[in-house]
Amino acid sequence: MNLKHTFSSEHLEKISELLIKYLEIRTELIKIQLKEQIARVISQLILVFILLLFSFLIILMASFAISMYLNYLLDSLYLGYVICAGFYVLILILLTINRKKIIRKIVLTVIEEEHEDSELNKKSYASEK
Repeated sequence: MNLKHTFSSEHLEKISELLIKYLEIRTELIKIQLKEQIARVISQLILVFILLLFSFLIILMASFAISMYLNYLLDSLYLGYVICAGFYVLILILLTINRKKIIRKIVLTVIEEEHEDSELNKKSYASEK
């Protein structure tokens, strides 16, 4: 039994063609995965923007309603607005004091969610093979 193999130019050409095809397909796969990730991030940003917008509008309308009600209770034209503004200033001060803790918690939560998403994608990709 002869274990020596000779590679002809046809074999090398075929191998190089297959390698080039593999690299092209791999490049396309990476492009598709990148587009998928970009689309996911953009859709999440749009959702967050919409939620923030509606939350802001709800808080704004509720603040006006509470201010007007306090004006009615206190028989004043402006005291209700002052009380609501003071409440928001207090919240702003508390957020400013605790900003590092809040930012750290948000960042850790986002990183954990992204890690879980990537693990799920890897498992689903492995199960497809």
